[in-house]
Amino acid sequence: MNRQLDLYLEWQKKADDDLAVAEQLFTASMNTLTFCDAICFHAQQAIEKILKAYLVKNNSSFIKTHSLTYLIDLCIKINPEFDQLQNEVEMLSPYAVETRYPDSRIILTTQDVSEAIEATRKTMILVKTHLR
Repeated sequence: MNRQLDLYLEWQKKADDDLAVAEQLFTASMNTLTFCDAICFHAQQAIEKILKAYLVKNNSSFIKTHSLTYLIDLCIKINPEFDQLQNEVEMLSPYAVETRYPDSRIILTTQDVSEAIEATRKTMILVKTHLR
């Protein structure tokens, strides 16, 4: 395999791993407020990494960032269909940094976590359709 293909597959694997962690934590803490921050963080990370996989596969460079807005904008330039992911990206964006620190002003509910998992699944499906 060439380096570009290897790199896109590595990004995709990391995205899959983050989603798997989020889903396992979600299942383990169903109907409680346990692990909400970690679940949402891993959901955001999955989206960040799958978008980066898509950009790498399409030979599009990007800066080191956690900004889903920046990444989705680059993806939309390649494929306008990605515009339909704007709501998911907007919802998940704050989970990159804010949820990781004790002084966060974000208070997550089980509904927030459920929506984050669903948004991540939807995004992963759409992006992977275009990675094939």
